Amino acid sequence: MQIITNNLQLNFEVVYNQNTSSFVAQMKDSTFNSISKITKGISPQFQWLSKYTNQAGRSPMLYTTTNSQSQRPESQGHPPAINFPPQSTQQQRNNPFIQTNVFSSPAQPNTRPTSYVNPHAIMDHYINVPVDPSAPSQDLQLRRKHAIKEPRTASLIDFDINSSAYAELDLMGNQGSSFKSYVNKNGSNFQESQGNSSFYLTSESMSSKSTNQSSLGFEDNFADLNVHKTNTSFPSITESNLLKAKFLSRSLDGLESDTGYAKVKPIVKPAGVREEILKRREEEYTYPHKFKIYVGTWNVNGQNPVEQLNPWLTPLDHIPDMYVIGFQELDLSKEAFLFNDSPKEEEWYKAVEHALHKKATYRKVKLIRLVGMMLIVFVQESHYPFVNNLMAETVGTGIMGKMGNKGGVAIRFNFHNTSFCFVNTHLAAHVEEFERRNQDFHDICQRMMFERDNGTSLSVYHHDILVWLGDLNYRIDHYDSEAVKMYVEKGEFDWLYQKDQLHNQRMQKKVFVGFDEGKITFPPTYKYDTGTDRWDSSEKQRAPAWCDRILYRGVNSRDIRQLDYKYNKELKLSDHKPVSSNFEIVVKVIDEKKYRDVVEEEIRNQDRVENEALPQVTLENNQLEFKDVKFMDPREKKVSLANTGQTGVHFKFVNKLDDKHFCKPWLKVEPSEAYFLPGDLIELTVRILVDKNTAAALNSGDDKIEDILVLHLENGKDYYISINGNYIPSCFGASIEALTKMHCPIRDMDPKDVIALEQGSSGSNNTQRFDIPKEIWMIVDHLFRKGLKQEDLFRQEGLKLEIVDIKNCLDFGIPEEIPGSIHSVAETLMLFLESLREPVIPYKYYQKCLDSSNNFILCKQVLAMIPPCHKNVFKYLTAFIRELLFNSDDNKLDAKTLSTMFGGLFLRNPNASNDKSARTSLSVARKKASFVYQFLINEYDD
Repeated sequence: MQIITNNLQLNFEVVYNQNTSSFVAQMKDSTFNSISKITKGISPQFQWLSKYTNQAGRSPMLYTTTNSQSQRPESQGHPPAINFPPQSTQQQRNNPFIQTNVFSSPAQPNTRPTSYVNPHAIMDHYINVPVDPSAPSQDLQLRRKHAIKEPRTASLIDFDINSSAYAELDLMGNQGSSFKSYVNKNGSNFQESQGNSSFYLTSESMSSKSTNQSSLGFEDNFADLNVHKTNTSFPSITESNLLKAKFLSRSLDGLESDTGYAKVKPIVKPAGVREEILKRREEEYTYPHKFKIYVGTWNVNGQNPVEQLNPWLTPLDHIPDMYVIGFQELDLSKEAFLFNDSPKEEEWYKAVEHALHKKATYRKVKLIRLVGMMLIVFVQESHYPFVNNLMAETVGTGIMGKMGNKGGVAIRFNFHNTSFCFVNTHLAAHVEEFERRNQDFHDICQRMMFERDNGTSLSVYHHDILVWLGDLNYRIDHYDSEAVKMYVEKGEFDWLYQKDQLHNQRMQKKVFVGFDEGKITFPPTYKYDTGTDRWDSSEKQRAPAWCDRILYRGVNSRDIRQLDYKYNKELKLSDHKPVSSNFEIVVKVIDEKKYRDVVEEEIRNQDRVENEALPQVTLENNQLEFKDVKFMDPREKKVSLANTGQTGVHFKFVNKLDDKHFCKPWLKVEPSEAYFLPGDLIELTVRILVDKNTAAALNSGDDKIEDILVLHLENGKDYYISINGNYIPSCFGASIEALTKMHCPIRDMDPKDVIALEQGSSGSNNTQRFDIPKEIWMIVDHLFRKGLKQEDLFRQEGLKLEIVDIKNCLDFGIPEEIPGSIHSVAETLMLFLESLREPVIPYKYYQKCLDSSNNFILCKQVLAMIPPCHKNVFKYLTAFIRELLFNSDDNKLDAKTLSTMFGGLFLRNPNASNDKSARTSLSVARKKASFVYQFLINEYDD
């Protein structure tokens, strides 16, 4: 059997028989994985040797002999030692991201020391198998039989040198090097004759003293390890020599308690049985198994990974089955903020991968990033086949609900028969903004939906295990910086915790209802001077706070147990300290035989019942009326659906004729599809929300609050639910042309007159016009008077309730003073522009603007073509943006940021649904920004 890669050629020579065939197949899979990692410069299977290298006062001893038989110092027991030069070792220690090359000797370039280490032998559930030379031969045969009989286990076990496998691997990357595995049918003598040299392991601790260490694992002690090199004239490795090599390891008996899980194989679930039915009976075919999960979060403040992450990511007392690592502020550059593009993603990913526990091999499940928020999940390689239904989503809660400087990223999947969801968030900053943080939390919960193939969606709460981590930014109330520092120095964390904003908001049931958090016994994790353990000494003197948190919840609280909750003070590159928590999770593992029995029984029951009866349901109400629907004013009604028949019912809302969706875009129904059993009752939620995408059609009369929902029963009849209501017009969603003709507030006008203006009827064309809409003037005038020097204007989101109040003021008239914070007013302006029926640059000129974006003269020519009222709005807003840039020293704004943000508002793609390529979208966003940028840096006068 031969495996050829770009840099390595591997040959397997195996004595074939029925007992070894499965073992060899498993060995091949393991070797493929090892070669993949080696070609990437990752050698996890040899990390124990670098661990040995770093032990105090000790370096690897490489013994060699020449080709002359007389020069082999057999009488002395061992050849002379060759030590690594001190300067090489020091260089490797100083730079943690230089991969230690333990396979070459600087002293003798021709020396190629290797060692036999199974990459899987250091997994948590699969341990090294020792063979005691003093044990009875019958016991040895039983152990070999166990290992060979179970091919899944055998491929993950380190056979000792007396067993039926011996391996050699040249990892220098030389062309033609080979990996040979010799399997002896009798398990006795071995012969090898490959290349120029051979390598084998011997032990210095052959005396009875070594028996005191027999309880240690092979990876736990290296004092007796030597790597020997011999020439090819060495005749054979005899049985007596092999018996001298005793590995210090846990016994095979330690594995027997876990053989039930070790034999588990992934289950392919049948399509003929409803998932809901099987879920109700899962206790009949699953059994609990405990796994350990490591969860970590760190706000890295835009820094590069110049420190080793091992002190944070490598727990000392156990080996995690799964890693969940979240970062915030991964990249603070404008490129990341504006275009979600960052080279630091790969840098931090490699740093994390390098720091994972060395006694296991891990595989990435998923990585998801939004600007500076990144979430990575790893599982041990042996667990990866049991991960399925993997999905990831992002939610931006920055200004306009889409800027990703704040928000969340999430990954969900099923592991065995248990569903997991991990959410990494970065919420609003500043001490006084706890309400904004609450808003961000609820925003993420509402908008973070995982869309399934059948058209239904899962929220973060639709999971057995939910872990929420990140820089939540909640602070400590009512105390200045010095007072908080004093309590921290005294270790009075319990007293300070009573003033913690997150604790108080949870106690008031405003956020994280149903979540648990471990007891905080560590100092605040924010804010430190970068590179030190000193509290913030800058001009702002920010008070310490527990910004970085990990909370969790389980459908069954007994299924998740927090083992620890701590911070790490060794890592100093950020103004935050990393936080971690280890969990013990009870996972439902499927018993294949019991599962098959349940499936077969349900199929028989399903066939019998479905042949006897048709599905029948009772719908509580089939007519729903929504009165006076307003812009950004969510409305909902509940409808009960009961299964009154004798069989299970699968229902689904289906499309009407040529419609692309079963309901209009301002309408949403949950659940849109479900299966429920006789006697069950499902509550349907029918929700209406008119937003920036749907207001224009309702304002202009092109759409109405009218719809019919078709509820289809599988193998049954259809039910119809009618939706009726009326919409109150708003200036949000109106056209610029109509707004310039409105001399009174829109709420004082008859809806029919508003529709006439929008449709450009003959009577409306004679109306005298304003140069720009009065609503835009009122907002910009307020920002000009009170916000020119406001830091982070147009970068920090406003409060939704304040935005609704501002919207009502604009609809009802000209207020003496616009309510709300300056950030809420700024976001209202952006929302207003995005809601316009036709954007500032009309759709007709969209492509021309993109094509001319790199030439100011061409840009001016395109602008001269657009209608006068649109051109006036464009000139007015760009003049205001230039005023903001004149005050950039105070507001910290720049032309690139503002041109990118307003470019997406001024220029909207008329066929936005066709922009599916991320690369295309990025290119278009740059062109939009470039078009606006031309008018910010050049004087414009038509």
